[in-house]
Amino acid sequence: MPSARATREREYAVNNVYGNLAFNIYGSGGAAVREVPDAGAREREAQEAREREREARRERTAAHNEAVEQARRAQSVSAAGVLGVALCAVFMVLVILSYVRLNSISTEISQLSGEIKALEIEETRLKVEYERAFNLNAVKEYAVSQLGMVRLTEANTVVVTMNREDRTQVLAEDDSAGMGLIEAAREFVASLTEYLK
Repeated sequence: MPSARATREREYAVNNVYGNLAFNIYGSGGAAVREVPDAGAREREAQEAREREREARRERTAAHNEAVEQARRAQSVSAAGVLGVALCAVFMVLVILSYVRLNSISTEISQLSGEIKALEIEETRLKVEYERAFNLNAVKEYAVSQLGMVRLTEANTVVVTMNREDRTQVLAEDDSAGMGLIEAAREFVASLTEYLK
């Protein structure tokens, strides 16, 4: 069986027709129009279709690669973002620790307030006792009944007279004064450290 190309070449050679559509003026009646397939045009169309398909494939591949790159960029973590999250975490921990400290201080304040109220009650009780202790009538009664004291009268008063004049005597100064200064400094430092505790 002859190939399609050989058949086409024979038709062109016999009828001398070039192109897709041509009139065969030497053939039967001269008016018949016959379409002759153009192998080059089909080949070119197929080549163009393949080129279009390749171009479409390249565009799809480029679009896919661009989408992948955008997704990768969107998923990538920047150093500033990590640093910001770390700082936020540190600040949250500091806030929580400050609230814990505030809670412990509030508890301590409430305990100290209770102690202050108890001490104020004790102070009031001690003031009442103090006033009662220095009541002159109570002191007089205690002195007479408990200590056996009596009121001053002429009968129980003795006057002592002396023949000599009053005099004073200055004692020799010793080194204990220097030691007293050192002892006073020690006591001051001790009281200061006790106060600062």
